[in-house]
Amino acid sequence: MATNGVLHLAHPKLRDDLATYFGRAARVEDGALRISAINERVVALWVPILRPAGILDDSPLVIAVRAINASISNVDDADRHEGRFDAVVPLRGMLDRLAREPGSPDQATSIPLPPDRLNESWTGQRPPVTGWERIAALDAEQLTAVAESGIEAVGTQYGGMLGQIRAERVRTETWTQTLPSASVRTWYADEQPLPPAGAAFAAHALGFLPITPNTNASVHVAIAPGWWRIAFPAGQVLVRRK
Repeated sequence: MATNGVLHLAHPKLRDDLATYFGRAARVEDGALRISAINERVVALWVPILRPAGILDDSPLVIAVRAINASISNVDDADRHEGRFDAVVPLRGMLDRLAREPGSPDQATSIPLPPDRLNESWTGQRPPVTGWERIAALDAEQLTAVAESGIEAVGTQYGGMLGQIRAERVRTETWTQTLPSASVRTWYADEQPLPPAGAAFAAHALGFLPITPNTNASVHVAIAPGWWRIAFPAGQVLVRRK
């Protein structure tokens, strides 16, 4: 008999935290969630924030990931990849389960995973685990400003009753712009191309920004073949490099 898997949270407070994280992601891209076990005590939760609508769309692929203290039991062999659980489930299915009132402390920390498994193109493009080179420290306030400015610009265009194609083009043009050089606090190596503004949007949309209470906080950007990674205290944003 196939088993869907059960996510076991290390602490009850993680339940509300995940509901917030998934809820924020669903407001942007209500699609799939990739759940992967890093080891016996850590689980990574991946969500797409921006992705190309088709082969002619230049929108960047922007993925966010959070690692939590958790484990997964009752794993079906079909969900094992290199010996560990790794599956793509409906994001809405996880939100529905988290919205249910748990009947006991054990149920509060044990969440059955949705039975459905999805096949989405973004899940096949996986950032490397090793080989990252830190290139710069970025200013968190500057990233927040970039995100808020872009959100306002996109919202104005959508509110102007543009056609769907034109509106999507405005959205793509806004989030493919390179982060401004003013967002860099420190270069650790020779100047490198920076990620697109969509990375700031993803961090803002998921609550990774602003960083408080230290308003002068820096975040770090690293590169690996084919990818950028921006690390925040609450999670990471990864962008596919073309």
